[in-house]
Amino acid sequence: MDHTTPAEVTLPAGGTTPAGATGYAVPAGPTGPARPGEPGERVDPAAGPAAAHGEEISRMRIALARTARRLSQQIPDVGLTPTQLSVLATVAREEDMALAQLAEFEGLNPSMLSRVVGKLEPMGLIRRYTDPADGRVAHVAITPAGTALQTQIKQARTAVFAAHVSALPAHLQQDLVDVVPALEALAEHLRAVAVPVRPIVPPGGAATAAVDPKGEGSPSD
Repeated sequence: MDHTTPAEVTLPAGGTTPAGATGYAVPAGPTGPARPGEPGERVDPAAGPAAAHGEEISRMRIALARTARRLSQQIPDVGLTPTQLSVLATVAREEDMALAQLAEFEGLNPSMLSRVVGKLEPMGLIRRYTDPADGRVAHVAITPAGTALQTQIKQARTAVFAAHVSALPAHLQQDLVDVVPALEALAEHLRAVAVPVRPIVPPGGAATAAVDPKGEGSPSD
């Protein structure tokens, strides 16, 4: 298996998964995709066919969380937090973005994004500049060093993930290939749509809101 090409991974079971290939529509609220902290579409967790498969949904969630956590543990440390890596990947993919657009896409408040950019810019990974047509608008652009680092990270992650997938029986490899479009749609739904969640009350503590999706800790099961 070729582990050096970040654009696609060909599995022995006969499936080829192009990076970034999608075939789904972005879920929309009344005025477009709902963003963190803004009104938009709300989804009833108890509605739909998934409600009849609660145990399987729970197993899927745990498996995805463990996969993401253990994959991250097997990638060489580059000295960046998960949020910083996510911002770097987004800017590398888009090449140039307004800060406001980047904050919206990543689900970060301006002060948090400012801290992230303040970490990446001195490292020479991104470049911040003012829009020449509108001095009120700040942009960030990827640098050659940022592109090089993101390419290495992407190749390393793909190689590790492909090695683990290749160790599975052929029929399970094909099952994973077949479910890629559904997982991509799920990832986009998680980004774009707010789902109401009951407050969590720890023993002897006050109720807590939903966990920040860009928190720096490792996801728990």
